[in-house]
Amino acid sequence: DIFGSCTPAFEVGGDYFDAFKTECGGYTIFIMSDVSGHGFASALVSMQFRTLARAALIDAEKSLSSIVERINDVFSTENENGSMFITALFLRYCHKTKTMEFVNAGHHDPIGITDITYAAGIPLGIQAQMPFPVTSTPFEEGQSLLLYTDGIIEEENEEGEMYGDRIYTLQDNIKLLDAKAQSKLILKTYNDFIKKQNDDVTVL
Repeated sequence: DIFGSCTPAFEVGGDYFDAFKTECGGYTIFIMSDVSGHGFASALVSMQFRTLARAALIDAEKSLSSIVERINDVFSTENENGSMFITALFLRYCHKTKTMEFVNAGHHDPIGITDITYAAGIPLGIQAQMPFPVTSTPFEEGQSLLLYTDGIIEEENEEGEMYGDRIYTLQDNIKLLDAKAQSKLILKTYNDFIKKQNDDVTVL
């Protein structure tokens, strides 16, 4: 059960999420990313990243770390002046072994699995030839994960308090609901809390 929602702060934004099966059908890929900045420039980079990421990840023959390293090399080469970078999560689920692999490129860790320490790499586009280690764990029926961008935790209310860790408590209380209901409740609680949305907000 999968549901995602992206609400840009302006007409267009730099957040992106995706879920698709590999060509062989044995794996499902999940992506959550956030391009630095806002507006049209970020949206354009996000579209380029989507094309690059989908083309690279559709083939499950290579290791997830080597695929992400290649994506970073290409983006870093095209981003020579360092004007943009991307934080991203890459997940690859193996249907045969019921195992989920994670590569974190400078992003917030997923919420839902407590007994795991995620390896982390730097954001994409900063420097080529960098390692992106993989974390893997069994992922079976009854488990759930929430991926999100920082717009949902860094926005503030009238008193200047960030939404922050409230998302952890909320997700723990609603994790038995289906994915769409969870997403809608998270966004409602967030919108009831904040003063004004100033950043793109994405949940998956």
